Amino acid sequence: MNYIIDEHGIPITAPRKRNKKEESDIQKAIQKYAMLKRWLVIRINSGHLSADSRVFRSYIIANTNMSAGLADLLLIRDGVHLFLEVKKPKGRVSPAQKQFAQLCEKYGANYHIVKSLADAQEILQQFEVL
Repeated sequence: MNYIIDEHGIPITAPRKRNKKEESDIQKAIQKYAMLKRWLVIRINSGHLSADSRVFRSYIIANTNMSAGLADLLLIRDGVHLFLEVKKPKGRVSPAQKQFAQLCEKYGANYHIVKSLADAQEILQQFEVL
């Protein structure tokens, strides 16, 4: 681990270098873009608590009784609802996320995995009202 010395001579952990885009960076860019394009943007992946090595989520998918796998974002505009699962370029979809994608397909919901702002822009443009 790298350390730097602060103004009092105390070693502290050096800040991490972030060379690659994190999922949160991609998600924030998508949110900003969608809001500029007049979409209602609901960030779903923000609610969970951890205690004693257990994770408690603030939602339950009633059809499966699962509390994992829900997409990161829900975008709504002009009667169109889009679930977006945001991944970094080499990110993988979890088994719970795959199950949610299958559930969306079964019920005719629009579900997409996006790995960049460009991916999301392409999807949103398909739903632009002329």
